[in-house]
Amino acid sequence: MDVNNAFLQGTLEEEVYMMQPPGYGDPTKPNHVCKLRKAIYGLGQAPRAWYNELSAFLLDHSFVNSKVDSSLFIYSKNGKYMYFLVYVDDLIITGSDSKVVNQFIALLSHRFSGKDLGSLHYFLGVEVVPTRHGILLSQHKYIWDLLERHKMTAAKEVSTPMATGTSLTIHGGIELTNPTDFRSLIGGLQYLLITRPDIAYTVNKLSQFMHKPNDTHWTAAKRLLRYLKSTIFHGLHLRRDTTPTLHAYSDADWAGNSDDRTSTSGFIIYIGANPISWSSRKQKSIARSSTEAEYRAIATTSAEILWVQNLLQELAIHSTQPPIIHCDNIGATYVCANPVFHSRMKHIAIDYHFVRELVQTHRLQLAGSNFLFVLAFLIVSIVRHEGQLVKHVVTKVLSELKEAYLVVTDSLVGVDHSVKEILEMIGTNMDDVKIVRIHGMGGIGKTTLAKVVYNKLSRNFARCCYLDDVRENSNSKGIVYLQNRLISNLSRQAHPPVDCVDEGIRMIEERFSSLEALILLDDVDENSQLIALLGRRCCFGPGTLILITTRNEIVLHKFDVKLIYPVGEMDSKRSLQPFSKHAFGRDHPPLEKLEQSREIVKIAQGLPLVLEVMGSSLCAQKEIIWKEYQEKWKKGRIEAIQSKLMISYEALDPCQQQIFLDIACLFIGYDKNMVMYMWGDGELCPTHSLEVLQLMSLIKIEKDNKFWMHDHLKYLGRKIASQESGGRSARNKEALDVLQGKKRNEKLEALSLEFEEVLEYHFPLEGFADLRNLKLLEVDSSSPRHESVERLMTPDLSELLTLERLILDYCDELAEIDSSIGELKNLVFLSLMGCRELRHLPEELGGLPSLTVLLLDGTCVGEISGSVNLPTSLSKLSLANTAITHLPHAIGEMASLELLSLYGSLFINRLPYFIGQLQSLTKLDLSFSTITELPDSMERLENLQVLRIWQCYSSEGISAMPKLPVSLTSLAIWSESLVALPDLSNLINLKQLVLLMGGPSESEQVPMPWWLGRLYKLQVLALKIPHMTNLSPDLSALSHLKFLYLEDCESLQCIPQISSTVSELHILDCQSLTTLDISNLKNLSELYIVGTPVEDLSGRELLDNLLECKIEKIGHSGASAHSCNNLFQMVFDGL
Repeated sequence: MDVNNAFLQGTLEEEVYMMQPPGYGDPTKPNHVCKLRKAIYGLGQAPRAWYNELSAFLLDHSFVNSKVDSSLFIYSKNGKYMYFLVYVDDLIITGSDSKVVNQFIALLSHRFSGKDLGSLHYFLGVEVVPTRHGILLSQHKYIWDLLERHKMTAAKEVSTPMATGTSLTIHGGIELTNPTDFRSLIGGLQYLLITRPDIAYTVNKLSQFMHKPNDTHWTAAKRLLRYLKSTIFHGLHLRRDTTPTLHAYSDADWAGNSDDRTSTSGFIIYIGANPISWSSRKQKSIARSSTEAEYRAIATTSAEILWVQNLLQELAIHSTQPPIIHCDNIGATYVCANPVFHSRMKHIAIDYHFVRELVQTHRLQLAGSNFLFVLAFLIVSIVRHEGQLVKHVVTKVLSELKEAYLVVTDSLVGVDHSVKEILEMIGTNMDDVKIVRIHGMGGIGKTTLAKVVYNKLSRNFARCCYLDDVRENSNSKGIVYLQNRLISNLSRQAHPPVDCVDEGIRMIEERFSSLEALILLDDVDENSQLIALLGRRCCFGPGTLILITTRNEIVLHKFDVKLIYPVGEMDSKRSLQPFSKHAFGRDHPPLEKLEQSREIVKIAQGLPLVLEVMGSSLCAQKEIIWKEYQEKWKKGRIEAIQSKLMISYEALDPCQQQIFLDIACLFIGYDKNMVMYMWGDGELCPTHSLEVLQLMSLIKIEKDNKFWMHDHLKYLGRKIASQESGGRSARNKEALDVLQGKKRNEKLEALSLEFEEVLEYHFPLEGFADLRNLKLLEVDSSSPRHESVERLMTPDLSELLTLERLILDYCDELAEIDSSIGELKNLVFLSLMGCRELRHLPEELGGLPSLTVLLLDGTCVGEISGSVNLPTSLSKLSLANTAITHLPHAIGEMASLELLSLYGSLFINRLPYFIGQLQSLTKLDLSFSTITELPDSMERLENLQVLRIWQCYSSEGISAMPKLPVSLTSLAIWSESLVALPDLSNLINLKQLVLLMGGPSESEQVPMPWWLGRLYKLQVLALKIPHMTNLSPDLSALSHLKFLYLEDCESLQCIPQISSTVSELHILDCQSLTTLDISNLKNLSELYIVGTPVEDLSGRELLDNLLECKIEKIGHSGASAHSCNNLFQMVFDGL
């Protein structure tokens, strides 16, 4: 509460006169004076008069003035307590009953005009932040003001307040000519001790030189500021859940002052786990032994403890145990309890008897200490011989926090101002979830900035998670991969991996709805990524902070993010530091390079990426090279990033340039080892060239050994490639020019036509014939108008003997593959997906000894037989959505075939017997095909893991199941013609089973799947068995089961106890089921009971905690469709 015009409220008891104020004088009595009845501002008696007026009011209302602190008033009546603290006109009021407190505030406001400021958030420069466990006291804004006042905001941070081994004396160093700044700083630091016991010793030491500071003292003071900058958000967390037991740590730095050999006493006092009082002070007399110095420190600590005890008694806080002082000096501890030693301590008799009396009356205990006295050392003697011990302790603490810290580049500079702005934006009030969006162009430094903020705040969170490059990882590895990382990092325990996005969302929402965490999501570009990683409504608990970097400002609109920080270019002063780091390996350029560096930095226009590339280009270069670079950069277009980066490209030799262009145009995201074959047999020296490209910050090879390149560099490379000819790779415009005969490039090894926009280029395919060194050819016409191919047949390919990858996807008019393809003996990969006019394959295809992948999806190829023999080297053969009528006998000879897909093939009815010869086959997909018969040889597929048999809507489906191989881990069957329950008892490795059957023609019972209990690894179980009356009682023994789906089990009357591990239960259209027990499903998060007349549902108390719940006796198309879609995703994801 703040009182308006407080000093005007006081009534004067003394006679005080003042001259008539100007403008208000009495012209008839010009020599008279005014007698004051009330105090006014500027009057020496005003503060005391205001205090007397306020205290009289409080005493009249049953408050009692504290005897140990005159600014504290205490109210105690009928078990109700109020505490009233006064500092001039700022008042703090708290109590045990909010109603009583509010009534008194209203009474106080009526007597004194004031403003109720609500809950305590800021008082005398100390920020008070309520937390779930207590309050946090912080002075971070005050620290930042000190740093700004003394121009230390950009200073390098240090980890200790003083350097180990430092000994400050009055005589060393050069005396400061103007000590004002030093004295002002030390005065400011004194007030900071309210919340920072860790700097008490250092401030006390520096305060001893206020009368005559020198440059060493000033250096030590600035180091302290650097330490405060690194710990700006440190403060005191006072917890409510602590015992009211007093204990203290006492220590002394014996004869530590080299000027007069006095000692320094230090102590810190705790109530439970909360530090409440501390001090570091120079002793007034010289101690003749360490025991004497320690004993004096104990006496000082004892006096402070007595004061605290008296205060606690007034506050009605009582402890049944006497306070304990921990001391590391055995001699001092013995003196307190052993009267024999008193003769040796006559010269400190007062302190001796004072402490002994407290010990003998059991009002105080002395205890030896080992590890715990380090706490006192941090205050008393962090800069003396205990440096190694402190270092050990710090190492141990950091080892406990190892998960939270993110590694940031060694060349990090220039982000302090932005970090401060973000931290101020976040604030310290964390009553709710906060999301911060950090956005800007690529290469502007968003990720680095976010990492620094993350590191600053991570110490305040028990759970932290950093997900790097969300955009790239979600595209390359899938969003489920990121969900698993998030769940693993935050839960800190083993968990079953999620297999689909919806499952991940449910797990995140279920596990973390009350968790307080720090999360950093880097490079998000879609809202769907946020929903998958944060839940549909950002499900984390109060106090959670989420940092998100993105290039797209539209991202996060759905989450209504209010904390937005745009990252802009660095100014010229800050830009000089990162440039210097890369060019010279130091924060600032040497004096002889200063002006030249400033000129170069101006050209970069504050883009961190450009500064990094420029500095790397000039590192360790001679003066003449510097001048050449500077002249080139001055001539470039300043506003164009590519023009700046182009200079670095020109610094590469021709081999390095070619590899740079190859990566920019074709190989970003490719595994390095897969691409090296293109460069290894030439004179490009790829190993050295890649090293140079990395050193110049033009590329990166990531942990998964894949190439990464910044977007601006990628655009630069593709622009160069489109303007130059004669390179080893070409794409789009240049590639078209080559094919149309406008350009010749016999050295071309990789050619890509990716029609990202609608193009109207026409080219004769004979243009391919001139590319004699081509190893990779990709033509993807999935987006354009398909007039781009004029001819219906590929040209003569016999000249492309080096070709290894041929991709001709979605060439709609392509009707025939020239027989010359048989000459491509090095061809490894052939894709003809979407070539709808292609009906036949050339017989020469069988003569390709290296071919391992053949993709014919969406073609009209109807027959592979007769003279057409497929290569036996194939490992992947996809005939999805083709017109294939039967498989050739030669397929049985493909010993290396691992994947065979007949998905959507509507003209094939049976799988041949020789399919059992495919000993390497791991995945077989017959989904939505018209196959109705499987051979008995299926059991011989000893490595088969995934089998999909999903009937086509126009087909009857299979009617019988042969015995399947024991190696299967995933089996999905849907066939209305399958009425006899198959025997799957041997499939003990199954993790996913989907069995959707039809019903018999007559209403006869179907035996229950008795073998379910043997499939102990099952995680997903979906059944549709219309005339099954009971499920196996072994259902409860499936200890890994997560998802249970029952549909159209019309005769099912009872479900035995379900495994407690099930988290999703779907029961659709089971019309005979009236009872269900879910009381043991403690992990249940999703329940669907639709079209099922369940009357007796045991465990209804669980329904309130479910993420999704639908219970409808009458079938509902929307709920059923949602449930079916979930099942469909589980079946087909990942094949």
